[in-house]
Amino acid sequence: MPATIRGRARPSPPKPKADAYVGMLFLSLLALIVGAVFLWLDYSQYDAKKLPAPPAGPDRSSPAKAPGDPQPAKDAKKDM
Repeated sequence: MPATIRGRARPSPPKPKADAYVGMLFLSLLALIVGAVFLWLDYSQYDAKKLPAPPAGPDRSSPAKAPGDPQPAKDAKKDM
């Protein structure tokens, strides 16, 4: 039911016009869609096969030595 002023119908306010910010919204939406298409095109160039396992790293069972730690003394009898 429309609002009335002393028995007459009030005219509806004019609809707001689209300004530069609405244009920027559509431009940014277009940029996002184009970016997603390029992302898909780049991703589709890769094969779907599973990658090989990376090479095994160094043994981590013994603690690593700090750079300043002295070397263990060699036994003199082992050298002879």
